Amino acid sequence: RTTAVVARSQPGHSTPALQVKGDRGLLADVGQTELGHRVRARRAELGLSQMALADRIGLHFTFVSSVERGERNLSLGSLVRLADGLEVNPAVLVDGLRPELDANSES
Repeated sequence: RTTAVVARSQPGHSTPALQVKGDRGLLADVGQTELGHRVRARRAELGLSQMALADRIGLHFTFVSSVERGERNLSLGSLVRLADGLEVNPAVLVDGLRPELDANSES
């Protein structure tokens, strides 16, 4: 299997989002579900609501909610802001994440 990290520009964002492209096309974003679990767990450790975390990082609470549900494709800039709000190094949030294959794709 061939894979490559692809930086995709998003309108209104200065930092591209990172996605993994495989030989069968674009795979689901790298570990979004697991990243969301890590964000939620760390937020709970800090005793923060989604609203409080959003206020810390200057983004809307729906952004935090969608990250925690694994629905958000984060730009590098957003990942750094989120990690800062959670008082962790961004590496803590992404260490060991693997691509999530589309449920309809072959293994």
